Amino acid sequence: MPREKRYPINGCRRATSGDKRMPSRRTVMWALSLLALLGVGYAKVNPAFAARCEASYATYIRPAYAACESSLRPYVGTISRAFARPAAQPAVKSTCVTSTGQERRTPLPPVARSALSPGERIAKGHAYLKHRHEFGFSSREQMASHVDRVISFSGSADTRQLRGGRVAYWDNASRSVVIVDPNTVDGGTTFKPSRGRAYFVSLK
Repeated sequence: MPREKRYPINGCRRATSGDKRMPSRRTVMWALSLLALLGVGYAKVNPAFAARCEASYATYIRPAYAACESSLRPYVGTISRAFARPAAQPAVKSTCVTSTGQERRTPLPPVARSALSPGERIAKGHAYLKHRHEFGFSSREQMASHVDRVISFSGSADTRQLRGGRVAYWDNASRSVVIVDPNTVDGGTTFKPSRGRAYFVSLK
């Protein structure tokens, strides 16, 4: 009577020396690398073998690569949009009109303030309501352009570092001063001082 085979409780049979095992991934990679190196070395000493390899590449591999590329091309834009950065949100307006028709300022959130240029931030503050008539500005964009121009083209003689991290700029063409103050909601101001450049020089 043949002897009954017994297995462990978990139902798994123990591996024996006669079992066939699949090669590991590392073994397969090493074997493929070795075959590639041998093929390259053999192609160096056998031009006919190299020519057959080039013909096989041109006949099979290159058309397959071109077919894959053409089939995936319509999805390239979708994949790029999926991993693209989200578009910047438009800056929130800092003014609103009350029931009496007067314009009231509202503070900009920190993200919106950081997205504005110094001129845009100043023009959205009190400087436009208080000093626009000194320049003859009819829009906030005109004041913002003026402030950014003064900041960009002021030389060292027309720039002063003030206390509290403020920076003052003098514009001789318009006889106006621009003060950038990162500590305030408006970001600074611009106006035409009655004392002219003497006022700019006296700033601390």
